[in-house]
Amino acid sequence: MKVRNVSNSVVYVADKTIEPGRTAELSKDEMMMSGVKALIENGELEIVEEKTEEKKREKKAQKKKSEP
Repeated sequence: MKVRNVSNSVVYVADKTIEPGRTAELSKDEMMMSGVKALIENGELEIVEEKTEEKKREKKAQKKKSEP
């Protein structure tokens, strides 16, 4: 899963360095780390949704609206 560093400081996750404003791909194991969860909860990291996933959700929403 991709995450973006929205803080003003460098974030270190395992062997990855994420500079402010940059994104990084994290594994499931890395996403389960308590430090990563805390950074997301505190708003220092944000989950970046893939554009294809966003498009799929938009299509589902439009489909539901068009159904009677």
